[in-house]
Amino acid sequence: MMRVLGVGTCSSLADVFCRECFMSRPAVADRDRLLATARELDELVRELKDVVARLVVAAHDRGATWDEIGTTVGVTRQAVHERFGPNSRALRRGDQRRRSAGHR
Repeated sequence: MMRVLGVGTCSSLADVFCRECFMSRPAVADRDRLLATARELDELVRELKDVVARLVVAAHDRGATWDEIGTTVGVTRQAVHERFGPNSRALRRGDQRRRSAGHR
């Protein structure tokens, strides 16, 4: 459960948006509003993924193991290493040299 300002307690942020769009103000749930909200949320998801990646890399750089990070985000250490490890970071930066050199 999480507490959202001005909304109360809910099980997820998705619940908040659904409640706001469909229950609280049904007239607002028109097509254009729904599409605009979807676009804004998609942009937010991309930004949040970048923040998570930066936090994971910083935690790993400061000594957190891939196993600890995986447990924290709810996946295996292998999955977390594949998603955030050196080769993944190199590809996101476009640094093909690091990947081709087999850096781990």
